[in-house]
Amino acid sequence: MEEQPAAMKASFPQARVKNIMRQDKEVHLVATDAVYVVSVATELFLEILGRESFAFTNQEGRKTISYKDVCI
Repeated sequence: MEEQPAAMKASFPQARVKNIMRQDKEVHLVATDAVYVVSVATELFLEILGRESFAFTNQEGRKTISYKDVCI
């Protein structure tokens, strides 16, 4: 198995992401590239969600992110 360059490594375990993708009954085969893209997209989504939630919390002068900050 080839080792990916540092810039191409995703934070989530590839095997776990692949297993989650296979849970869909319509999915039979999952390509390695697809697993990587889903991992990176999930990382970006969580990064944006965290930043936006922090911004809402910060606007109200609080230090703890709550459920309402994430759902807005």
